[in-house]
This record gives sequence, structure tokens and C-alpha cells, in this order.
Amino acid sequence: MAILLKRRFIGLLLALLVKVQADEFIYTDNALASDWQDWSWGSTISYTATDIAEGTSSISVNSTAYSALSLKAPASFATMAGFKFDVSGAQPDVSLYFQDTAANVQSPSIPLSAMSSSVTTAGFTSILLNFQNIPPNGAVLGNGSWDRINFQAGGNGAVYHVDNLELVSEIVVTPEFLSAEPLTSNLIALTTQGA
Repeated sequence: MAILLKRRFIGLLLALLVKVQADEFIYTDNALASDWQDWSWGSTISYTATDIAEGTSSISVNSTAYSALSLKAPASFATMAGFKFDVSGAQPDVSLYFQDTAANVQSPSIPLSAMSSSVTTAGFTSILLNFQNIPPNGAVLGNGSWDRINFQAGGNGAVYHVDNLELVSEIVVTPEFLSAEPLTSNLIALTTQGA
């Protein structure tokens, strides 16, 4: 009986390990990941730009007014924790939003300036967008079968590079000790930030 229970436990443990979701790379060096599609409009895009890259290449985007780099996933990424990417440009007027193409629904637009005010042409700025805490107001991405990512230019268009686009399965905030205050002779109050 004990051996049977042990085998069942090991089988259950292995099944759980198989179901652990991995990060999903969308673009790294020269091409989109398998089954991802380019649904962009009004933009000149190069997936092999070498003028600025972290690795072999980056995606160079030159969008006219209200045009976009638009990437369609092979399936919903609603269960992912966030979206990570590197961006370079002269603080381009770009907003990011997500779409559920089956339901024809889109998320609110998130201006790049709300994610970082230090995007320059000198190098890449790494951005991690937490789907549970979206700038500028900390909203949640919400329910939806999100399967499309759009970087849309504003009214004057935008020129920029992106690289290392990745959907992340988990976001861990490193704990940070902020302060300790004595309450009584044997009790202190700790202030921390993170997990």
C-alpha cells in the first residue's frame, strides 16, 4: 500500500511539474518565434536591424501616424504574468496595448512614457510590464483571451527599436528591508517591500 501511494505521489508531482508554464520568447535575434505573426500596419519594419542590438539584431520600427508594430500570438497568453522587452529611441511617442482578436476587445493603451521616462537612442531600456499592476494607475490587465501585442505610434509617428520581447510566467519582487521601529521592549515593527 505504501509503495502504491508513493508511486501515485511521484506521478502527481511529475504531472504538476509538466504543467509549470515557461516564459515565452516572442523575438530574439533575427526572427519572430514559431507561429507568431506580424499583423503590423503603416510601418516599415526590419527584424534584422544591426545598428543597435542586444545580441545579433533587433527590430527596427518606423511607424507613420497611428500605425503600429503588431504581433499576433498563436494562442492566448492570458495566463502569463507580464511582458518584458527592451526599447531604444528618442523617447518615442508609442503606446502599448493588448487585444483579444476573437472577442474584438482591446486593453487600455499604456503610453511608453508611463513605463519609462528614460528611453534614449544611446542604448536599450529594459521594461517589465506586470499584468497585475499596469501603469500609470496600477490597474489589472483583466480577463480576456489576449493574443495580440501592439506598439502604436502617436500622431507624429515614431522611430524606435525593440529587442528581447518575452512573455513572462512569473514576476518576483525581491524583498527589500525598509525600516525597523521599536514598539515595546520585546516587539518591533518591520517595514518591507516585495515578496
